[in-house]
Amino acid sequence: TFFLTSTLRGGIFGNIYFIGTKPSSTHLIGTGEGLIIIDPGCPQNFYLVIDNIYRLGFNPRDVKLIIITHGHYDHLGAVRAFIELSGAKTYIGEADAPYADGTLDLTWAREISCEYNEAFNPDFLLRDGDIISLGNTKIKCISTPGHTPGTFSFFFEAINGNESRLCGMFGGVGFNSMQ
Repeated sequence: TFFLTSTLRGGIFGNIYFIGTKPSSTHLIGTGEGLIIIDPGCPQNFYLVIDNIYRLGFNPRDVKLIIITHGHYDHLGAVRAFIELSGAKTYIGEADAPYADGTLDLTWAREISCEYNEAFNPDFLLRDGDIISLGNTKIKCISTPGHTPGTFSFFFEAINGNESRLCGMFGGVGFNSMQ
């Protein structure tokens, strides 16, 4: 089964948390001025991600930004539900915007027996070198096409008291594009 396989992993380091499911890696960053979600996952698992946010002591209505690594269903399918819940602003690579708004049906939803009917219009289209800022967090966005034309990788600091660590999140190597 592709869905319903969540286990809360909790804190990774300081203000970085894993809140996703086995097939959809979703991360939460606490910034001191709201929450950032990277890749909210599939709509079928939205309630599991919401539950994980609550279990960590956060309120999902405090999600201010949603950043998407690439335009596949298991990364952007739940974005519209988060927008409706929290009013969060959305970021996706410029070349993957047609996936998000439904212009191009290349989300891979059909390949996992789903239909992408959660289209949304992204608020911001990422370009190589962009910086996204919220609270104590700055995320450098690097274009890393290949998995999709608009795939992005993200680099930021995780903060744990007086300690910080540089984090990197690669935007997309997957079974479907590596065969």
